[in-house]
Amino acid sequence: MATNEDTQLSDAVTREFAAAGYSGDYTQTILYQQKWLNQATTENNRQAWIKVHRQHLLPETLIAYRLPWDWDERDSNYLLIKQWVSDEFQEELFAHTRRLTSNRLNGLMPTEIRAKDKMYLVRKASSRKVQFLL
Repeated sequence: MATNEDTQLSDAVTREFAAAGYSGDYTQTILYQQKWLNQATTENNRQAWIKVHRQHLLPETLIAYRLPWDWDERDSNYLLIKQWVSDEFQEELFAHTRRLTSNRLNGLMPTEIRAKDKMYLVRKASSRKVQFLL
């Protein structure tokens, strides 16, 4: 599917090559190679991995969506998604992480935290008594 700009560029190249004395077949070959190179460059750009800070995207989200990922070897604060993800899908992943984070915070965090307070999560002690047999 050629755009208007592509058609205009193709016509201009054809006129320039014809004026320089090149045959129509040679001109078409050059245009085909240029189109193929542009398409290959676009596909290579989409094969790039995506690097995201773990504050914005949790591993649980990537696991839930079955996306291949790994930690960045240079900076452990970043995740690498090992496939191309469109901008719209990235927003969906970020929204999923926000939902997970808000669900966790609603159950665990108090409404007000002061700077000097420290919170530790501990397991509730068992209420049953342990009996030892001698």
